[in-house]
Amino acid sequence: MIDAVKALPPKILEELELKIWNVTTVEGFNRKKELKVGRIPSLTINEQQAFESLIPHRKKLLNKIHEFLQESD
Repeated sequence: MIDAVKALPPKILEELELKIWNVTTVEGFNRKKELKVGRIPSLTINEQQAFESLIPHRKKLLNKIHEFLQESD
């Protein structure tokens, strides 16, 4: 999932603040619970779960990010 996000075009990455949580740490596990994430890997955008378990195709990932960026304008 991390690689899918990092492979996005630079223009998109400039709009994002990427935070990676390792669920094998106490901090990461607690954050997973706060976000109510069920399965990993998972991708949340603005604290809303966007993808769970499956790594999205590039186009689907871009579309979802665009949706969230438009909502935040």
